Amino acid sequence: MINEEQIKDFNENGVLVLRNFYNYEEDIKPIQHDIYKIIDIIISKYNLDVKRELFNGENFFNGYLDVIKYNRSYGGEIYDAVKQLPSFIRLVSNKKNEDLYKQIRNSKSIGIGINNFGIRIDNPKDTIYKTDWHQEYLTHLRSIDGIVFWSPLHSVTKDMGAVEVLLKSNQKGLLKLKNTNDQTLNGNYSAYTNGLKIENIEELVKSHNSVIPETNSSDLIVIDFLTIHRSGMNITNFPRWSMQIRYFNFENEEGKKIKYSGSYTSGINPKNLYPEYFL
Repeated sequence: MINEEQIKDFNENGVLVLRNFYNYEEDIKPIQHDIYKIIDIIISKYNLDVKRELFNGENFFNGYLDVIKYNRSYGGEIYDAVKQLPSFIRLVSNKKNEDLYKQIRNSKSIGIGINNFGIRIDNPKDTIYKTDWHQEYLTHLRSIDGIVFWSPLHSVTKDMGAVEVLLKSNQKGLLKLKNTNDQTLNGNYSAYTNGLKIENIEELVKSHNSVIPETNSSDLIVIDFLTIHRSGMNITNFPRWSMQIRYFNFENEEGKKIKYSGSYTSGINPKNLYPEYFL
């Protein structure tokens, strides 16, 4: 699916961008259409006065911002619903994804973490849910050689908050985290994890070059679980819709050691497994 040079590039830099990896008509457009229908259902449910354009593909989210103007929680209903769409689940278990991971990791047996896939909606100018610099492993676990498959549902530019990646940061290995706020794990795990910061992150950012790939629907970014990355700030007037799927390796020795445990979304505190990495 990819060549040896691309695998070498991924192992060195911790990220790889694959253009037109998915078939738009077969893989992406059905998801867009189903999201469009979910938004329609929410509009009807609450009898909202929201006018929408007819679906034509990348306009699938039109009307969404009008919906959340009525009540932000309506957007939460949409957020929870879209990750359960069969069209999205088909992409999650797409054989192309499986084959790509196996080729990159030279693995014969991979898994998809339960609660480790979804569709993000990043609203314009929103700082509350913006994801700061992080590695994937401690907050998702399964296996330390896991890979995030990140794909946009529409064209994503830097102004829309395209994902930013620190090149070669995967070579630093697993990094320690410190809690920078007063949130406890008993509360909102999302708020808690947003307060976890990589130790000495400012120095790490200064010492690595970064890339901010602009992408179109059907493109795929693959990111090593140890690569430091973050969401950019969406300064446009449009929401940013993207998909994240996390795969892991059943053959990985660290994964075997922790019995392929999940992390926060599975109700497990990774500090109990890796106390030395939490300051």
